[in-house]
Amino acid sequence: VDVLRGTVRWTRAQSPILIVRDQQLVPGATLIIEAGVEVRILPGVSFYSEGTIYALSQPDSPVRIVGATPQRWGGIFGRPGANTTMEYTEIRGGGLGSPVLVSEGGNLTLHHVQVKENGGQVLVNNSRLEVRDSEVAGNDIPFGSAIEANYSSGNGVIMTNNRIGGNRMAPRTAPVRIGTTSSVDTINLELRGNLLVGDTGPDLILAHEGAHTGGIDPNAVAGPPPFLGALTCNTPVGGTNGLSVRTETQQLPRLPLEMHDNAIEKHTPPIIPIYLKYGIGRGATSEVELDMRNNWWGNALGPYEPDRHADGRGDAVGDMILFGPWLTERPACAPQQ
Repeated sequence: VDVLRGTVRWTRAQSPILIVRDQQLVPGATLIIEAGVEVRILPGVSFYSEGTIYALSQPDSPVRIVGATPQRWGGIFGRPGANTTMEYTEIRGGGLGSPVLVSEGGNLTLHHVQVKENGGQVLVNNSRLEVRDSEVAGNDIPFGSAIEANYSSGNGVIMTNNRIGGNRMAPRTAPVRIGTTSSVDTINLELRGNLLVGDTGPDLILAHEGAHTGGIDPNAVAGPPPFLGALTCNTPVGGTNGLSVRTETQQLPRLPLEMHDNAIEKHTPPIIPIYLKYGIGRGATSEVELDMRNNWWGNALGPYEPDRHADGRGDAVGDMILFGPWLTERPACAPQQ
């Protein structure tokens, strides 16, 4: 293992930089990867960080973190307290059937980052996550979502203008999953302008596991909701369901999420005659009430719901979804596939 201390700078003059053994960035240390640097990593080799990584590049000279051979290298693992910031960076050829990029109890910020042709996911556990203008595509992901964020306390997730899809994932897995087990804290969400392309599962899962003070006891003072924030101008497309909200505390009141101007469309119809006849997929399902008015469901007639809107011909909604009025035209702010 090579131990990195103090401030370490990998410069363009040193490029390509060949990494032949595991790297360990100690607490308080900083690694700066300059624009245009290519980092080549031998098979099975990983980078472990307890400090700060900056890969800050420019559109015409990205940082490239790639395999030194066709065999995959390990991953970049941010341990508790680590901060990782990457801009205009490519990550390819990593992930040995495990996550290629991990952040545990720290911060992970990705702007204009391409995560492609890897053998694992982007995984966050109890870290603040910010992903903007990035792409996660063409990866072989044996388990978990392409981007998976798990929390046991309050935190925040920002995802704007990303393209996540075309990954080979396990059945019934979503491109993005955000989950919390906290009974008292909130995950603040800002999801805007993302293209989420599913396959055999939902496009986006919001999961709350365990009891929550917001609803288990009708005589108790309601606590903060498990999720708060906005999901706007996204395109969940393909797969078997656009949005799936799951909770073990079904007595929760309506989730205070701002959800509008999304284009929810082109989902696989279930094997039910009317769904197959009209090509209706599932657009949104939830175990707690959601206000999803003013969204596009793939058809000007609005979403199908057998009891409340049997004349709808857009993707179907579950019985906990408020959907009217709906958009009769596709919102211009939602990205095209």
